[in-house]
Amino acid sequence: MPKSFYLFCSLLFSSFVFSQTSITLKGKVIDHTTKLPIESVTVYLTSVKDSSVVDYTITNKLGFFIFKIKKSDKPISLKVSYISYQDFKEDLSSMQSDKDLGTIELKETVNALDEVVIKSEIPPIRIKKDTLEFNAASFKVGADANVEALLKQLPGVEISPEGKITVNGKEVNNILVNGKPFFGKDGKIATQNLPAEIIDKVQVVDTKTKSEEISGESAGSQVKTINLTIQEDKNKGFFGKIMGGYGSQERYESSLLLNYFKGERKISVLASSNNINSIGFSMDEIFDNMGGGRNTSIYVDDDSGSFGINNMSFGGNRGITKSNMIGVNYQDKFFKKIDQSGSYYFTNAETENANRTERINLLPEGRTFTNSQTSTFNSNNGHNLNLDFEVKLDSTSIIYFNPSFKKMRTQNKSIRNQVTTNETNDELNSSSNEDYNENNNNTFTTNGSYSKQFKKKKRALVINFETEIQKTDNFLNTNSATLFADATPDDIRNQNQFEKEKNQFGKL
Repeated sequence: MPKSFYLFCSLLFSSFVFSQTSITLKGKVIDHTTKLPIESVTVYLTSVKDSSVVDYTITNKLGFFIFKIKKSDKPISLKVSYISYQDFKEDLSSMQSDKDLGTIELKETVNALDEVVIKSEIPPIRIKKDTLEFNAASFKVGADANVEALLKQLPGVEISPEGKITVNGKEVNNILVNGKPFFGKDGKIATQNLPAEIIDKVQVVDTKTKSEEISGESAGSQVKTINLTIQEDKNKGFFGKIMGGYGSQERYESSLLLNYFKGERKISVLASSNNINSIGFSMDEIFDNMGGGRNTSIYVDDDSGSFGINNMSFGGNRGITKSNMIGVNYQDKFFKKIDQSGSYYFTNAETENANRTERINLLPEGRTFTNSQTSTFNSNNGHNLNLDFEVKLDSTSIIYFNPSFKKMRTQNKSIRNQVTTNETNDELNSSSNEDYNENNNNTFTTNGSYSKQFKKKKRALVINFETEIQKTDNFLNTNSATLFADATPDDIRNQNQFEKEKNQFGKL
């Protein structure tokens, strides 16, 4: 039978099984006084046992909502919440069959001097236009949990083993703290290092370009941005984490992340140092700190566990690696009109490796013995400076300016000596190789825009410009000598190779 028939049967069976294990829960929400439907009301299901969120949705333009959930014999609560209305709650003993809750009427919250105002429960989830908002206090995490542990508790949020975050299947490419970058706009350092207890709300919105933000247009991409808002009373003070260890053979490892928050001013320091072939932070953290993006150059060596970003190498276990890294991130607001943020990083990694090989060659005319010794030294140094300015000229005009500079230097040196002898220990040939490679890469980029919002809705003037200057110098020297005991001519080489490249790019 054709494969399409088996595929059809498989889909039919899957649909049948799902229909047998799931139920539908639906209803309609209206205003108690006007009897009109209410749109965008948050409707959610929670477990009676521990108040954990089971599922959530919002009402459509006609006030209808619908859930498709798995059957359960455990009691759950259906809760309905909307700003300026009293909350509605109904306990359901079990979910074994489809249920139509009919029409749910919400009463407005009264706020008069002679009448009582009913205090509503803060819903764990609220949807405001294009913003999905989670109330952090509604989700239980451990006392020392970080933001990543909190995100894993949120319905619809998934984090892969590689650190990739998705919300309802859509990839997250920006993580902000109080609406601003924290060690880079793409940074996940916030999720790895900020304590969950200081977070007030987790907001998920569509990622927008600067022109889309100013003009009010809908986002043109499908990716998402997560904004972490910090509780007002905890958006100040000093906090962080320090780790260190010392072992045998003078091996050590240390890392540090310190933060100082005071209103608009935020200062963070990131550092690590070790000689155990570790980089102190994950690939995601370094990738984000260096302003990783779609045009970032990345390689991963599965054999050694090392990886490289923008011509800078990290980690690996071929030899002993000493790694050092330090970064500073600063954010502030001046004269109520200038939003400024900047970061600087220095990274250094040095790897030494010594190898000795003894090999026996079995040939028809007898055995030969080859002994070789190899030593390698690799050094990587990088500087990364990134600045971000947003100047609000007036209520309708904004100038945005984002210059960045990266300087990377990589050095590799290899020395190899080899001798081949016969069974009587007579030397047949010998060789020596010394290779040296140095690569210098400098990149300067500038992004900027001028935006003016007009009185008419969704009308704006946006002027964008972008420039990039990249200069690459590469030098390779090879010194080799192969000497033969017989009449074969010796092979001696001294080669130099120079490469220079300069690219300029501009767009308005």
